Amino acid sequence: MKIYKAYKFRMYPDKDTSIKINSFIGSSRFIYNCFLERKEDRYKQGLSYDLKSMKEDVKVYTGSYPWLKEVDSIALRNTIEDLDNAYTNFFKGITNHPKFKKKSINDKYKTNSIRSSYKGKNYSNIRSEEHTSELQSLAYL
Repeated sequence: MKIYKAYKFRMYPDKDTSIKINSFIGSSRFIYNCFLERKEDRYKQGLSYDLKSMKEDVKVYTGSYPWLKEVDSIALRNTIEDLDNAYTNFFKGITNHPKFKKKSINDKYKTNSIRSSYKGKNYSNIRSEEHTSELQSLAYL
């Protein structure tokens, strides 16, 4: 049996990091709303729009909107997967129809920690540092 770990951090970002996090949140919201609209249009036409096709279309969006290239691609992929899960749960009768996202105080985005090593160097897309008595997670994005 596999055991998965999850960590929850309280973040105290500086101004630059806060701006990046807000751009990640806004980009995730933009992608979610665009793909929700496309998925609804395809559904009305009687066409399916599966997860694989949506992930391929994210590349088209990053070409059309260059500011999306500055965002964590894993966050965009997770947004697409969340939308697909929302539609799956809707058709199973578990939840209501997915709604368009709007700005709010509780905005969030989801990313995965990816660690790899190449030629003796270790790489990770998320780092954290411990300061004095409390753990402050600083996202170097």
